[in-house]
Amino acid sequence: MKVNVSNSANVGNYSATVKLMNFANSSSGAVGTASGTKALTVYKDNTSTTALATTNYASLQAFTTTAITEGAFTDVEIAAGATKLFIVTLDTSNAVATNTVTVGMSAGNITWTDGYTTSITTVNSLPLLSKTLTY
Repeated sequence: MKVNVSNSANVGNYSATVKLMNFANSSSGAVGTASGTKALTVYKDNTSTTALATTNYASLQAFTTTAITEGAFTDVEIAAGATKLFIVTLDTSNAVATNTVTVGMSAGNITWTDGYTTSITTVNSLPLLSKTLTY
């Protein structure tokens, strides 16, 4: 999933810093049949960069909404008038036929600061419509 986060041009030329992102995930039962963990990873710009955050699901566990904390997420500064691309990957290897995975982002699933006010969760254009993948 790709998410563009924009910081509108503003009079004070203030940057916005994304402090954390979470994702509203669900699946039709446990996805896959293999043992081991399945990772949800967040990157900026492309998947060749260092991950901003990773959360793991146990083997055969259904995908649920993430609970990434500020301490587990690398801050990303976005200059006034700029947009930053975030890429989310989710390991669905070994999914079986008819399994589904749904990924979305709800209001309150992102926290940011403008350097003056901390822990802002209000943004325009949320929730993002969820997308479902069927195997």
